[in-house]
Amino acid sequence: MPVNDNGYRTAISIGGELINLLRALSETVQKLSEIMDLWSISAEVWTEQARDLLQISQSGLALTDDLFFILESADEEFVYWADIEFWAGGLLKHCSLSAAPINVGEMLYELFYKNKKTVVFTSATLSVNGTFDHFIERVGLNYLPAGRLAEAHFDSPFIYERQALLCINRDLPVPGEVASDLYLEELGNVIAKLVSVTHGKTLVLFTSHMILRETYNRLKPKLEIMDIYLLGHGIDGSRTRILEEFRSSERAVLFGASSFWEGVDIPGEALTCVVMVKLPFWSPKVPVIEARLEDLARRERDGFKTFSIPQAVIRFKQGFGRLIRSGSDRGCVVVLDARILEKSYGRQFLRSLPLKNHIRGGTDMITRKLSDWFRDGA
Repeated sequence: MPVNDNGYRTAISIGGELINLLRALSETVQKLSEIMDLWSISAEVWTEQARDLLQISQSGLALTDDLFFILESADEEFVYWADIEFWAGGLLKHCSLSAAPINVGEMLYELFYKNKKTVVFTSATLSVNGTFDHFIERVGLNYLPAGRLAEAHFDSPFIYERQALLCINRDLPVPGEVASDLYLEELGNVIAKLVSVTHGKTLVLFTSHMILRETYNRLKPKLEIMDIYLLGHGIDGSRTRILEEFRSSERAVLFGASSFWEGVDIPGEALTCVVMVKLPFWSPKVPVIEARLEDLARRERDGFKTFSIPQAVIRFKQGFGRLIRSGSDRGCVVVLDARILEKSYGRQFLRSLPLKNHIRGGTDMITRKLSDWFRDGA
């Protein structure tokens, strides 16, 4: 937080006054609950009210402690930030204050692992470059005594070489290297050509809500002409609602960001294509990510290699995993970020997948391959 900023100091001063008011209110409510508790001895009607007031006072005191912890910002092992959103006219729409540990590993060890006889972590996306090293360090398993940690890899029950096709598009320009409008126009054209082959049934994963919204607005009319129903994360309803609509629609495309890269289970013919618009690197402007990269720099470690790439590889694997959810599923994954081919770190992303082969080329070539592949599997 900008501790030398005048506005920040004013916020701290006002926040301190708010903390005092909240604490006084919570303590007053607590005293009222104690009085009602005494009344309940002679009249049971007060018992429930006394219990409710006690819970309210405890919640208020906990909120007061959290607010004080964030505004004081004294623990250097935490990162603190404010999210502020305004309406178009400048009025405040939303404000939240947050704090998070920079390194959760030691905290997990002290508060969790030390008190457990056995802890099991299982997932298809824990490893990077064939090892669990990144995960072990991030979640504090490296604090365990020697001999207390067992690792195992298990083969997937799916036959990916038969069930999935991986395509990498080389046509799309890199964002930032061309004008934003040109990139968005090209992106919309590529997605439209892909879904014309799949007839919908496509999940498009974005790393930016802004790009998602812009692409949605440009493509919505075009896809309606093609009789394809477009659903947008944060646009057409809650995550649960749009997933239900997607599953029940025969010709639908779902644009998703953030949480849609994981935990989405759509087996069967409702989903036959996953499109990843960009490699899922976290923005270094996210407060927690920025703080962790700064922490690694202080320890003279390369944050991009030891944190950003492994985190992105894990998320990439999670995105890929949205496609094949059962032994009878069949479909394609299309990556629109040519950096996976052009950058040295791209090999780490490709090696992380259960597929050994892929197709690379322009949009027209990829759509022909997809058309042939879907026809052959029909």
